[in-house]
Amino acid sequence: MTISDFYKQIKPVLGRWHEQSHTRHLTFAQRVGSRVKTMIIDALETDTPAQIVEAYTAYNAAVEHEDETFKMVTKSPRTEQLQEADAVRDNTWSGVLDYLAFMQRLGTAAQKDAAKRVSEMADQYKIKNNERYEDQNTHTMQWIQQCEGALPRTSRR
Repeated sequence: MTISDFYKQIKPVLGRWHEQSHTRHLTFAQRVGSRVKTMIIDALETDTPAQIVEAYTAYNAAVEHEDETFKMVTKSPRTEQLQEADAVRDNTWSGVLDYLAFMQRLGTAAQKDAAKRVSEMADQYKIKNNERYEDQNTHTMQWIQQCEGALPRTSRR
């Protein structure tokens, strides 16, 4: 395999490299380094151009540095508190949705109508427990502001 062939194979992957999670990014980088060493440096042995050896050495050092950097524990002393707060927020939102569903089924006519309007607004803001915290927080705050204002009436049939 020539260097040109190798580059043609790897170029499409490198274009999406920045989108990978750390684990996949690191694994891919290690595989690239391993293949460059096996297919180019070891294959050419003493005929390997100095520039390739230098580039490979720098690349390999960067990959090792990345691996060491992400091995460091970055857990905050407040991680458990944050996880508990996230659980409370998620449970509260699930409870709100469950309550609205309950009121739509068993409430009075006025309660059913109001619960339906509030639920429709929640759907409109696409608030979900599995979305990123910042997005969920923004959507929830917008929904609360809407709820505190005048709710749009649904058409009655």
